[in-house]
Amino acid sequence: MFASGTYSAIPYSAIPYSAAVIGGVAIGTLSDRLLKASGTHSGNRRIGVAACLLASSVVLGAPAITSTAGALAVISVSLMFVATALTLNIALTNDLVRDQRAAGQANSIVILGGNTFGVLAPIITGLIVQVSGGYTAAFIVAGALLITGATLVLTLSRRPITTTSGHPTEPSATPQARSADAQA
Repeated sequence: MFASGTYSAIPYSAIPYSAAVIGGVAIGTLSDRLLKASGTHSGNRRIGVAACLLASSVVLGAPAITSTAGALAVISVSLMFVATALTLNIALTNDLVRDQRAAGQANSIVILGGNTFGVLAPIITGLIVQVSGGYTAAFIVAGALLITGATLVLTLSRRPITTTSGHPTEPSATPQARSADAQA
């Protein structure tokens, strides 16, 4: 490891993740501040999710980068925005769920989907690299998926998430209504 020069690359590998942590906290804080006026239940957080996914698609330019600093910058920006999109998407799910008793179920579906694609991504990336003989096609697929995700979040997250289990979508306001709900 030391003779191959791999050891000298270790500090560089921390840069994209450091950018993701610092940028994610800053963008998440900004998102919360911007949503105070319209309220979180408006679903407007989807704009932040889409913007982060679109910004992360800068990875489309990665094949054209020839310097280490340029590659680090592109990967850092992309990772920062995709990690932030992930957290904002979980917050968006919480914003849209009207029956907070179902919030855990809704978020588990979001996280299961993310983890499933997270497991498949390196396998599919490896296949794309093997078939195409390089990384360019893999970066194009990644960028296209990010743009597709931005489009989907803007079009499919416009309405509140309600339950069909017979539970009320809003907590009952009076003790009598809560008692009637409990008896039903």
